[in-house]
Amino acid sequence: KKDKPAAEQQPTQPQASTKGSGASTIETAKIKSSQAAEQNGSFQAKPINKEVKKELQRQQRIFQELETRLAEITGKKGKLESDLGEPEIYSDRNKFSKTESDLYQTNTEIAKLTVEYEFAFEKIVSLEGQVNS
Repeated sequence: KKDKPAAEQQPTQPQASTKGSGASTIETAKIKSSQAAEQNGSFQAKPINKEVKKELQRQQRIFQELETRLAEITGKKGKLESDLGEPEIYSDRNKFSKTESDLYQTNTEIAKLTVEYEFAFEKIVSLEGQVNS
């Protein structure tokens, strides 16, 4: 055995200097493990993004419904305004009063829906910013 070169005589167990690198390998594994945990933390943020996307879709649906409703009410307002100009309406005090009251209620509803519409629009813009960031 004395005739073998020094490289072949080395034990199969790591030497002291290799043990030091073994410790750093353990440290590296711990660092990688903590990095993976941090990444998992960022994946935990993903469900929040899903919730934001879900809320964005909900607000877009509300926005579309408000848009449709506003179009309907605006059409109704136009008809009521034209009805007020009809001789059979303005010559009959009761019909005129009823049409005028309906027009007032329609204008009130339009104002209310417009506020909701604008709020939904602002919410959508905000949520889109969260989704895209």
